[in-house]
Amino acid sequence: MLQVLKDGEVLCIMGDRAMGGDRSTVAVDFLGGAVQFPFTPYMLSSATGAPVAYRPHAEEFVRALEYSWKRPYQYFNFFDMWR
Repeated sequence: MLQVLKDGEVLCIMGDRAMGGDRSTVAVDFLGGAVQFPFTPYMLSSATGAPVAYRPHAEEFVRALEYSWKRPYQYFNFFDMWR
């Protein structure tokens, strides 16, 4: 992943899914409950200088997700985020 970013290529990482456990996550209030969101994209951005395509902070990203839930036909989550 680091080499891809250092080469100026595009790397896609899901901003609302933590793969491999909660070790690299931060708890953020999401629709009234605490949900673990990954901070790996921000760490990679910091390490390589690569821009993050979505909001620069996890809480802002979550607020954008919450906003999309006001329009349920534009967002559907097949994953139990509150497990």
